[in-house]
Amino acid sequence: MKPTVKKKQIEDELRKYYESKGLINSYSNQIKFNQNLIDDLNQRYEILEEKLRSNNYSLSTDLGALNYDDKIQSNATGLSPQESQMYKMCANIKKRQYNIIKQIEEKQDEISDIKMTVAKIDLALSLLTKEELEFIEMKYKHKIKWEEICKHYGITAGTITNRTNKIIKKLSKYIWEVKNENR
Repeated sequence: MKPTVKKKQIEDELRKYYESKGLINSYSNQIKFNQNLIDDLNQRYEILEEKLRSNNYSLSTDLGALNYDDKIQSNATGLSPQESQMYKMCANIKKRQYNIIKQIEEKQDEISDIKMTVAKIDLALSLLTKEELEFIEMKYKHKIKWEEICKHYGITAGTITNRTNKIIKKLSKYIWEVKNENR
């Protein structure tokens, strides 16, 4: 493989690495939100369930006044329209909870996959000096342009290129070996 191809691939890996770290936080926040939503749905379900158990619910006002001979339970199931509606609401809550739980599990799986990939790059980055790591973070994490990095360090574009190549070469040996081991 040509060195420039390998360099581009390593740079792509670094970009993906920093994006992936952001995804972990985003997915974790989504999971927390969904867990809170499940808790809220559980509370709603428990309230409906308790009302059904205790027959403590109010009939809709659009039913009007009932005569002595009228029956509230007017269908073959023996349930009033109000009870039927409450049972449907309970079923919808459970269905929604199930779908949210599936979403949480999917995000947790994605986080696990991302963490495995991130851990490999973390190991490679741990081989760098503090200055080299700062340099890589400026370029690939914070996406600072080369011109600004030149100004920050007070060095020329040629020095930046040499420094980048040296760091990428250092990283590529480890990252490439890890990538090939997993195939």
